[in-house]
Amino acid sequence: MYIFLDIDGVLNTRDDWNRKMYSLNEKCIRIFCELIEHLDNPKIVLSSTWRNGIARDGTTAVYINDLINAISKIGITDLDRTAVAPDGSRLKEIDYFLRRHPKDDYIILDDDVDLFDDKERTPNLFLIDAAVGITKNDVKRILKNVR
Repeated sequence: MYIFLDIDGVLNTRDDWNRKMYSLNEKCIRIFCELIEHLDNPKIVLSSTWRNGIARDGTTAVYINDLINAISKIGITDLDRTAVAPDGSRLKEIDYFLRRHPKDDYIILDDDVDLFDDKERTPNLFLIDAAVGITKNDVKRILKNVR
């Protein structure tokens, strides 16, 4: 299973971002890790603008290392990323990734529905409230729909 992950508004809150760019919220990270533990060997694919912190040669920005360190306790030590679509459509970016890396199961965690130009084709999109980030109720909703 792939998890296409937006960071801002999912693993941090709007207030966290306003205080410090490229920050993580410990509570959101803890809840995200709970989700991961219920899924069978998921692969994390950054669809977030944070993906720009992973260079082509594999080197990573400090904030990407912070993310990896935060989720490594549950066995996630590697991140992939989507390409950037010229029109900014996350759905096109995810479709392109899935064409190159076929998988039947995937979910999309994002806080911005406007980045998905064809909302009818995104049944695997789980919108998160950016004011609070991912919650236990989000995890319940996601797990109910992926099993």
